[in-house]
Amino acid sequence: TNITQYSPNDVEHVGWYYLPIQTGKPMWLTPYYNKNIDVYMISYVVPMFLENKELGVAGIDIDFELMTKLISKIRILKTGYTYLEDKEGLVTYHPTFPVGLSFKPSEDQIRISTELFNGMTLVGIIPLSELNAQRNKLILQCILFILILLALTTTITIFFARSITKPLKKLTEEAKKMISENRDVMDVL
Repeated sequence: TNITQYSPNDVEHVGWYYLPIQTGKPMWLTPYYNKNIDVYMISYVVPMFLENKELGVAGIDIDFELMTKLISKIRILKTGYTYLEDKEGLVTYHPTFPVGLSFKPSEDQIRISTELFNGMTLVGIIPLSELNAQRNKLILQCILFILILLALTTTITIFFARSITKPLKKLTEEAKKMISENRDVMDVL
C-alpha cells in the first residue's frame, strides 16, 4: 500500500501503519475493516525506527472471521456462549447482538470474563438456570452419599453393639437363674 496516498487519519486504509508509528510501540489494533483488501481483520503491528527515524512497520494480519468462528464454537454448559469486547467494553463479536454496542446480560444470566493478550475481553454468558441445575444435582448427589454413608454406619454400629451386648445378656440371664436357684434352695432350708 502506498501510504502517501492516504491521510494519517484514514484508519480504514492506513491505520495499521500510522497508529503504531504515532505511539512508537507494538500494538494490537482493534478489529477493523481493511478497504485495501476487503477483509475485516485484527492486526498486530510493530513500528520500526532507526535513530529515531521512521523506517516502517512489521506486523501480521489475522482474518477476524477465523477468530469469530472459533469463539462461536465455545459452549458453556448447554446454552451458554461467548463473545468478544474491545478495551472500551463494546462488542466486537457476538452471536446475536450488534457490534459496536455495550452488552449487558439479563438478570437470569451470569457474566464471566478474561482479558486476552490483544487487549480484548473474552466474555462468557451462563444461564443461571443451568448453573443452578448443576449445583442442585451436586447437592442431591452429596445428600444421597451422606444418606448411604449414614445407613452403612448405622448398620455397622448396630451389628457391633449386638455382638457386644449379646454375651452380656446371656451372662445376666445366667446370673438371674443362679440367684433364683439359690433362693429356691434357701427357701427349702
